[in-house]
Amino acid sequence: MKVNLLEVYSVHELALKTYRDLAKRKIERNREVAAYLKVREISGRKKWNVRFGGYRW
Repeated sequence: MKVNLLEVYSVHELALKTYRDLAKRKIERNREVAAYLKVREISGRKKWNVRFGGYRW
């Protein structure tokens, strides 16, 4: 069943709703990117390798 959103909300309310949703999505996307970069940075650091007795690059 399709509902016409303009019948349910006023234009102003609808605009606020979409802006809030977009802002929320943008914040979530930024968090995901930050987490990905952090993991990449941690995994990219030089690691101590016991077998070769030194740093593994």
